[in-house]
Amino acid sequence: MSERAQEERQGGAGFLRSPWMAVVAAFLVRFAVLRIYMAAQTAGLVRLPTIGTESGKVAWSIATGKGFAGLWYGLDGPTAWITPIYPYLLAGVYKLSHMDNLTARMCAQLMNSAFSALTCWPMYALGKKIFNIRTGLLAAWLWVFLPTAVQMPLEWIWDQSFDALLLCFLIWITLELRENSTALVWTGYGLLWAIAALANPALCLSLPLFLWWLVRKRQASGLESRVFIERTVLFFILALLPWTLRNYRAMHALVPVKSNFGLELWLGNNPAVKHVWSPELHPWASPQALLPLLENGEIEYNRMKQREAVEFIAANPGTFLRLCGERVLDTWTSWYEVDGEVWVKALRIPWEYVLFYSAFSALAFAGIAFARRARVEGSPLLFYCMICFPLVYYVTHSNAHYRHAIDPVLGILAAYAVVRIFSGVTEGRPASSSA
Repeated sequence: MSERAQEERQGGAGFLRSPWMAVVAAFLVRFAVLRIYMAAQTAGLVRLPTIGTESGKVAWSIATGKGFAGLWYGLDGPTAWITPIYPYLLAGVYKLSHMDNLTARMCAQLMNSAFSALTCWPMYALGKKIFNIRTGLLAAWLWVFLPTAVQMPLEWIWDQSFDALLLCFLIWITLELRENSTALVWTGYGLLWAIAALANPALCLSLPLFLWWLVRKRQASGLESRVFIERTVLFFILALLPWTLRNYRAMHALVPVKSNFGLELWLGNNPAVKHVWSPELHPWASPQALLPLLENGEIEYNRMKQREAVEFIAANPGTFLRLCGERVLDTWTSWYEVDGEVWVKALRIPWEYVLFYSAFSALAFAGIAFARRARVEGSPLLFYCMICFPLVYYVTHSNAHYRHAIDPVLGILAAYAVVRIFSGVTEGRPASSSA
């Protein structure tokens, strides 16, 4: 029996070998926590609010037939402030809930929990394909109980759980395309990246490096690349066009996906920022902060804020670099934005959360170090996600729920690090020198 076959047999015991059992267990864990959360709130023991006003207001507008609009109090017209995928999913939840807010909130939490639970399967598939079955199984079961993977779908009525699942599938399909020359599959690949852009544009920061990796791997195998890369890019752009045209008609400006970058950049880079960003200046924070938005309109307001941010950065490059450094640190430790996680604050576990978050990040970095040292083929895709995805948050502002989209990647790498540390032997497939 080959070493690989032995590993397949020894990778787990009984139901633990099934990634689908991990999916079921993950959903049950999240459902159980949701029930405990509801009971605790009903009994008045603790208040654990959900966050997602922006997506909720737009979803309500869609569900009531008013379209993608109604984001701001006093400005009920169309908006391009947020991406469309999740608000439309949430609008469906409102419809199914007969427009009852409490029922819709619980259904949205269950929908997010389903996205989160399903993520176990691609995590298993990626861990097994890139490294070995033990890594895949450990990654899947790690996700079942990982505190942030349980917290985020329930606390945030937002797109992060959907993003995490989507990114895992994008990595998996990228690995499959190394030797696949089916035009329809490459078309679907471009369309899937467009869905990612319409869910969270930051996901697409890895796209150029993913395509570059595919070109290198296919060239090494003597396979055609150019026509398929062009097809991917073409269908990626074509799939974005309808939403871009909608924004142009509704907002009278060229907005390919969303319009709020100017404000987000300014919130992290203005004279009032002491550390990381200035949440008190967000239009949701106070009527005074909302007034300029109502006066100028969404598009001009963001242009104005972007100009102010660029002027501040140009005049204070040292401060900008310091703030970027703080946001990098916050991304990987949650040292600052832990106060923004309302569940963590309500449960009074901020430092425990920071320690867990930092340890999880450290394990993931150890995993990528082990993988690169062993030249594991496929591991660069995980590294690209770690490097590229947070870039926009380094220059704007960071938050644990922003990073959650790459937490499955970190989970796979953390699992690999644990396997390497405890096995004491080199794991992973042998790779060429160009891996």
